[in-house]
Amino acid sequence: MGRFLGLGLVDGCILLVIGTCSAFAAIDGIDLSPDVGGSPEIEKGTALPPPSDFLTPATPRPRGAQFDPALVDVTPVPPEDPVRPFTEVGYGPYVIGEAVDLSDPEIAASGPINPECHYVRFDHPAGPLYLMIVEGDAARLDVSSMGPEGVTTGPSLPNGVGLGSPVGDIKAAWGDKVETEPNKYGVGTDYIVTLSDAKGIVFETDEGKVTAYRVGRPPEVHWVEGCS
Repeated sequence: MGRFLGLGLVDGCILLVIGTCSAFAAIDGIDLSPDVGGSPEIEKGTALPPPSDFLTPATPRPRGAQFDPALVDVTPVPPEDPVRPFTEVGYGPYVIGEAVDLSDPEIAASGPINPECHYVRFDHPAGPLYLMIVEGDAARLDVSSMGPEGVTTGPSLPNGVGLGSPVGDIKAAWGDKVETEPNKYGVGTDYIVTLSDAKGIVFETDEGKVTAYRVGRPPEVHWVEGCS
């Protein structure tokens, strides 16, 4: 009986080997190459070649090169011009009642200076601003919406009162320092603010809003015609 059992095991092994070989033979007959559209020029079992630059090595860069000033744009950014402060006292270096350096390039660029009365225009970011110089002193600063260029904007005072402000803002800001009088040309009302014996503000208004104003010393701040 042991003999028959041994023969059965041998026969089973032989059948297993024969079956395995048959399976490999079947697989060997299958085309496992990728589908390339059936082009006869491409042999079975091969793939398309990679792009010409696929294996191009990266350009070597020394360690820390990203911090090399020669490789980095270190051009300095020019600072913006600071905005000069505009207040009831003056504009930047031009203080009401104090002498003006007539050799200042901005002053000299305004043309021949009339020593009796002369205007200099400054281009404030919020709109034109005009400095009146009388006998070498800063007499007043004008902000007007009625200029020859149809100006409709201009800088406001630090408390926010400026062109377009309602007259109520003038009263709220200066209270009992405010007086009113009819405009010389009969258009609206002038609101006069007495800050001190040496300084004041005149607001020209129409239909309840500020259309122009000037800050300066008396008597120049009251001159309706400016330097005329």
